[in-house]
Amino acid sequence: MKWFLAVCAIWCFVPCPLRAATDPAANGPFPATRQTVSIPGTQGSALTTDVYFPGTNGVVSPAASRCPVIVLGHGFSQSKDQHVNQGRHLATRGYLVLIPNSNAVSDHSRYANDLRKCIDWIETRDADTNSLFFGRVRTDRVGATGHSAGGLSAIVAASRDPRIRAVSPMDPVDNGGLGVAALVNLAAPVAITYSEPSSCNASGSALTLYNAALAPKRGMRIVGANHTDPQDPASALSALFCGAPNSARQLLYRRYMAGWFEYHLRGDASYGPWVFNQTTGPLAADLASNKITYAEAPAPLAAWRSVNFGTNASNGAVAGDYADPDGDRLSNIEEYAFNTDPLASNATRSVSASLVTTNGQRFLAMTFPLVTAATDITYRVEASTDLQTWLNGCTYSGTNRVTATAHTTEFARTGAGLETIIVRDNTPVGAMPQRFLRLRVTQP
Repeated sequence: MKWFLAVCAIWCFVPCPLRAATDPAANGPFPATRQTVSIPGTQGSALTTDVYFPGTNGVVSPAASRCPVIVLGHGFSQSKDQHVNQGRHLATRGYLVLIPNSNAVSDHSRYANDLRKCIDWIETRDADTNSLFFGRVRTDRVGATGHSAGGLSAIVAASRDPRIRAVSPMDPVDNGGLGVAALVNLAAPVAITYSEPSSCNASGSALTLYNAALAPKRGMRIVGANHTDPQDPASALSALFCGAPNSARQLLYRRYMAGWFEYHLRGDASYGPWVFNQTTGPLAADLASNKITYAEAPAPLAAWRSVNFGTNASNGAVAGDYADPDGDRLSNIEEYAFNTDPLASNATRSVSASLVTTNGQRFLAMTFPLVTAATDITYRVEASTDLQTWLNGCTYSGTNRVTATAHTTEFARTGAGLETIIVRDNTPVGAMPQRFLRLRVTQP
């Protein structure tokens, strides 16, 4: 008798995750260290910049591997001191965070270019054998955030610099339509988190920025928040004129700013419940508790291409569904479906065959990972007796899930955001001379 698992053109390989998904507002597994440096800015200026990194004693933690980069812009009349706790928090989660003091005052366009200068600086350190950041920078994973005018500058910087692959500003305030103009052509996924309208945030111009952004995007209002809440620690000046900060609202800002980077920049789909309104997820719970409002224009596969391939996102030879840029014999559509890195060869098989027992009978089964937010592809399990005729089995496409058919049945499902699915054959072992299962991943 022959009983095989046939995975049609798909053997999935997944690198070991750095850690299990945790609330993005919580600190990660690393100690955080800060150093203050001078970075050459625009117009001959020097940017006094705090650089936060995971590690101690002037050494980046080896367990952090190559670290994604985040540049953060502070608000008008504020400084890098208003984002100390956010810098440390992101560093504990394995990011390199650069927060410069702005020399541009109200020149948001210039400040955007200063943020880009910070990216130049850390890229140079990655190639410098004398730098503590030598070989430790994920130069193809750069994100941008910021508060108020700094949030606007982060948006503008991203529109000018394809190195910035994800954007997550906090209560950004537009000025003269600069942000709206920048968002019209910004391909990177954008999450705009904002406070209640007030004179301090130009009566809520963040909502106008969200409406101007292209998909993929998310807009989220922190209910009851003021313009000071995205600071941590807050300045006395902002507290006086814009309202005192609230620790619960600061936590929500931290959760949803960082969660966007964990999902998109780090490429960890297990953070989906903090990014999308997924059933029983923490974002859904905050929404139900009226802590936030939520709007989105999703484009999951487009976001994945933009983050992973940057300016090559529309180049079919590199980013096309069936291209294999890392040469590991997994096409891009497979890498997307199983949450693997398309630019790093993967070595651990995660689609697997097994035998499961139900009611005293054994059945052929397959286990595979499923990205909950991947609503623009279909996972389909099929059965066959001859490798010629394939019979429709369980099908997964977004919220449309067929978990039982005449030929296969979902046996188990675990996880959230990045799920583990086990589907079994309906024909018990020994009932037929041979039996095969395969998994197909396609665009609808």
